[in-house]
Amino acid sequence: MQNFSQQCLDLARAILGQSLPAITDNGEIRPVEGEALVKTDAAYAALALGEYCRITRDSHLGDFVLIPLAARCFQSQLRDESLQDMELNYLALALFCFGATPSQNPLWQQLNTETQERFQKRLLQHHNPQAACNLARVLIAFGMGFTKKDETTRVLTSFLEGARENTSGGFLDHAPEAGIGGSYDLIGLWTLNFLQQVLQRHINGEVSQNLLPGIRTQMAGYLRLLPELIRQDGLAWAYGTTMGFYSQLLVLHAVLSALSAGWIAPEQQGLYVGLLRRLFHCLFSHYIDQGHGTMLIRDGERNAAPAYSTRKANFDAVRYLCQWAELARKLQWPSACTDPEEKSGGRFIQFIQTPKKEQGIFIYRNAGQRTHYTLPLLSSQGKGLGESLAFPHCPGIFDAPAETYLPILQPELMIEGQSFIPSFYGRNCSSGMGLKRSFFFRYEQPELISNRELIVPGLASCRVTWTFFEDRIVSEFLYTAPNRLKLEQLRYVIALSAPHSLHASSGFRLGPESLRAVVEKDDFGMSWQELVTVHGDPQYRTAYGPLHFLQILSRPSPIFLQPGKPYLLKVSFQPDILSS
Repeated sequence: MQNFSQQCLDLARAILGQSLPAITDNGEIRPVEGEALVKTDAAYAALALGEYCRITRDSHLGDFVLIPLAARCFQSQLRDESLQDMELNYLALALFCFGATPSQNPLWQQLNTETQERFQKRLLQHHNPQAACNLARVLIAFGMGFTKKDETTRVLTSFLEGARENTSGGFLDHAPEAGIGGSYDLIGLWTLNFLQQVLQRHINGEVSQNLLPGIRTQMAGYLRLLPELIRQDGLAWAYGTTMGFYSQLLVLHAVLSALSAGWIAPEQQGLYVGLLRRLFHCLFSHYIDQGHGTMLIRDGERNAAPAYSTRKANFDAVRYLCQWAELARKLQWPSACTDPEEKSGGRFIQFIQTPKKEQGIFIYRNAGQRTHYTLPLLSSQGKGLGESLAFPHCPGIFDAPAETYLPILQPELMIEGQSFIPSFYGRNCSSGMGLKRSFFFRYEQPELISNRELIVPGLASCRVTWTFFEDRIVSEFLYTAPNRLKLEQLRYVIALSAPHSLHASSGFRLGPESLRAVVEKDDFGMSWQELVTVHGDPQYRTAYGPLHFLQILSRPSPIFLQPGKPYLLKVSFQPDILSS
């Protein structure tokens, strides 16, 4: 793994060299053209500088002296009265990179007295033990000698106990109070990565060794799932709010840290190293602007969440690359890499089951086409964002705009001014093999749920079936109302997208015949509207490339559903898929 380690460090130096001029004299981070100033970027810059200095043991890069730059960022972030827990914890980790005692910590010595006092006060303030990021706060407060009480065990144990209450499958719901609850996306994996990194820095090795098994147990479900979620082209985790650049970073880090920690069985290591190679190739080819040596996450064709600025992404990339270089040095490369078994099939992975709801993801792989679909039945934290809706996500074939509500492949019913879509939760979820070697996924919604995750009883029920054949996908939505129900409007949206024109050397894209959508049954009397062109509209960028057109099936005039009568919408697809 030495070559991989050196590649990571070389790339980190190149990205950092391009990012350092953005640090202003007052420690703020100058945004790239077209983006607004994000004050919290300073904390991520400080941690990136800390990790680079810790791992390379070099406090210079070209003409830049790094410790004074880190001190500038540190002081700038502490001046911000709205400083959040996450950024405070990142500052704590940045400080710890330079030494475990204040007297021998060159970054601490660079800080003025006011900043030192403010930092200690904030570090020792009361905090929420359920917040995973606070592990860094309590560990470093004790490690730096700011308090004599080590609360690491209490905070981590409290967090893991709370996390287990919100899942039946070992996966973390990072927003159990938002919407209907059940936000099982990549933030859960990030949380466990973060906890593992922090705990490994505890000054008492015995405490660390006693607590790491709890994280390993929680991480096991994710590690088993990753070979099924990662596509053949290395694209990882294609649903949720962290899709795109950060999904590559976080999944790659999880695989590499698990290998380094010995959490992968010897007979499985070849498989995970093969996944690691795919993930890194996809990251390199899709997100690195090789002409400038920087990470590119947002441009005229693709988008990312507003919280992730381009500067933050580049500093995060430096931090992760440095950590990967360190982890890779400890690894022995397996004698052979293996690929996951390629056979067609589908299964539902349940994350939680309660009397109120069932949530999870259905994964279908088509060995002949080498395609890979992920259908999430999860919360979108009450935001209704397209990346989390219940349709078969497959970048290049079925996409959704980033950070935008659009009911992709979902019948949207307007009732009394509210929009209802069959996403977010289910009951009686089932999957299995059907006729003609097909695989199905079914779920029911006894009550309709709005696009902001409000369940409204008494309106109607919905039964959803997705069936996957070798080259064909069929969706069925069956509605039944107990009483006469007025639907004010209906629409069904198909989005036609494309991979990034310059930064996607591999993956899938649609051919000239597109999705070949056919409405096989429509009891609502809808009709196709004129094609809507959205190419060039920044609101309709995906995490991977542009959306070009919207095909909308709609009924603008009201319709009344009769009591007890079933109403079916059945739409099939036979995508014309090109693989590059």
